[in-house]
Amino acid sequence: MANVLIVDDDQAILDIVGLWLENEGHTVAHALDGDIALNSLKDQDFDVVITDIIMPRTEGIQLIREIRQSQKNMGIVAISAGGKKGANYLKAAKSMGANTILSKPLDQDKIVSAVKDLLD
Repeated sequence: MANVLIVDDDQAILDIVGLWLENEGHTVAHALDGDIALNSLKDQDFDVVITDIIMPRTEGIQLIREIRQSQKNMGIVAISAGGKKGANYLKAAKSMGANTILSKPLDQDKIVSAVKDLLD
């Protein structure tokens, strides 16, 4: 299975998405913001990053940009709250290199499928 890094400033999102993916056999690490995620990416190899867009310190768009500069083949799923602003942020994430974009509230089947698709 895969090593997945989940990045979100909402601990509940980290917990539930982590549980969904661990139940599928993946190894999961968490980061509460983009700075922590960038440090984790230096210390560990990940197959997939799932990142929120709006976070304190380094936000998701910058995180995606930095990942793409060094790791062109890593799978990236961008997530953001719904609504017009959220849709615009997700479009920006896609243009920066996110493979998949998903709106919150998150759906277990969509998250699991997105990770599976990136690994195939």
